[in-house]
Amino acid sequence: MKYGDSWTRSRVLSQALRILMMIQSGKYSVSDIMKIQGVSRKTVYRYLDSFREAGLDINYSNHIFSLNRSEGIEGDLTDLFLFSPDEAVTLYNALDVIETNTLVRQKLKDKLMSIYGAHVVQEKLIRKESLHRVQNLMFAIDNEKQVILAGYSSPNSSTMRDRLVEPFRIGPDNEQVWCYDIDSGKCKTFKVSRIQEVQITDKSWRFKHMHVSGYTDPFRMISNDGRMLPCRLVLNRRAMELLREEYPLSEQYIQQTGPDQWLADIPVSNYIGIGRFVAGLLDYIQIQTPALQQYLRQYLHRSLDKL
Repeated sequence: MKYGDSWTRSRVLSQALRILMMIQSGKYSVSDIMKIQGVSRKTVYRYLDSFREAGLDINYSNHIFSLNRSEGIEGDLTDLFLFSPDEAVTLYNALDVIETNTLVRQKLKDKLMSIYGAHVVQEKLIRKESLHRVQNLMFAIDNEKQVILAGYSSPNSSTMRDRLVEPFRIGPDNEQVWCYDIDSGKCKTFKVSRIQEVQITDKSWRFKHMHVSGYTDPFRMISNDGRMLPCRLVLNRRAMELLREEYPLSEQYIQQTGPDQWLADIPVSNYIGIGRFVAGLLDYIQIQTPALQQYLRQYLHRSLDKL
C-alpha cells in the first residue's frame, strides 16, 4: 500500500456518505452539492453513477435528486450505522472527558461531524455564551431570513452598532458568519463573539443572488474574494502532528510520502496564519513555496528589529 492510501480511501468514503445523505433528503441540486461539498460536477455525477451501480434507485425531478423509498430504505440513512444521531451527540460530548491523545480525540469528533452533519453535533463546538447567537444564525440561514446583528463591535472602525444583514454561511468552528451587509451592499464576515445579540426579523432574503462567500483557510484566515495562495510544505512527524492538532481542518491536505515525511499542500488566504505556525517550527519544516519563504524572511526580520 502506498503512503496515504488508507487516509485517502477513508476520505472518499466519508465524502460519498455525505453526498448520499444529501440526495436522500431530496432538497439539493447538483449545483448545491458541488457548492456545499466543494467538489466538481464531474465528481458528483461519478458518485451518482456509483450509487446506481450499487442498486440504489435515484430519481431526478425539477433539478433535484432523491432516493426512491421503494428500495426499502426507511427513515434516515444514519439509522443504518452504529450510532443514532442522539448517540453520536452523547459520544461527542463524552470525548471531552476521556483522557486520550488530543489528535485521536479530535479525529473521532471530526468523523462524527462528517457522518452525522453539522446540525447534529455542531452545538458541542460552541461556547455556551455563543450558543444562542449561532442557533439564531442557523435558523435564519435555513429559513432565508434577514437578521439584525445587535451591538456588533467593529475593530476596524472602533464602533459598536446594529447591522442589518442576510446571513448565509457559518464559518469553521462557528467563529464567524458570512453575510450580505445591506448597508454597504457587500458580502462580509462577522465575528460571532463580537455580536451582542442576533435578532431574527420577519423579512426574507432580498439579495440571494449577491451571496458569495470567500474562502476561510485552515488557519482561520479569510479571503473575501475567494482567491487562494499556494503553500507547499514538507513536514516531519513532529510538525505534522502539531499541524493537525492545532489546525484540524488542515488534515485533508496532508499526505504521507515517507516513513517520517509528510507533504502538506494547503491553499491559504494569505501567509499570516501559516507563517506564524511555520516560524516556530523551522527546524522541522521544509518550505517549498518561494512566496512563503520571502514572506517569512520579512516577518522574521521585522520581529528581530523589535528586540
